[in-house]
Amino acid sequence: MTTTLTGLLLFVLYGLITAVNDLFINHSYCAITQNGAWNSISCSNTYPFFCYVNFILVQENKTWEEALKYCRSNYTDLVYFHFPWPINQIKSETNISQTDRVWTGLRFLNGAWNWLNKVNVPASTFSLPSCPSEPNRCGARNIKTEQWENRDCEEKLNFICLKK
Repeated sequence: MTTTLTGLLLFVLYGLITAVNDLFINHSYCAITQNGAWNSISCSNTYPFFCYVNFILVQENKTWEEALKYCRSNYTDLVYFHFPWPINQIKSETNISQTDRVWTGLRFLNGAWNWLNKVNVPASTFSLPSCPSEPNRCGARNIKTEQWENRDCEEKLNFICLKK
């Protein structure tokens, strides 16, 4: 009887391993979230996507340039965004800021507001002046009013770094 049970057990295990191989090794499956539920789908389907990004609030007061150097030395960059703006993630990250505003990777250069990744941001998007006066050409997020502001680049603020 032991031999038969062992043989049956091996047969069942072989069947399970074969099924798992067929499902997961011989085919590619990806995950998608819809209406709060995760589902597996074929990886050949195309859908909009997002990359996981970490925002790090640095509770040190630095000028915009100092913040940029710090982020590039210790993380990836001073934070910049793509649509849709992850405002809720910014809120949760900045609620312990020691300053009312935090530096971001937004700057007015060559006649336009741009993120550090060279993506142009129309001034009207953030209600920023289309031609700010010197030295108010660096972009900060006011964490109390939740507005974007142009600030003096020499002002010392906490800042948000991007960690990929």
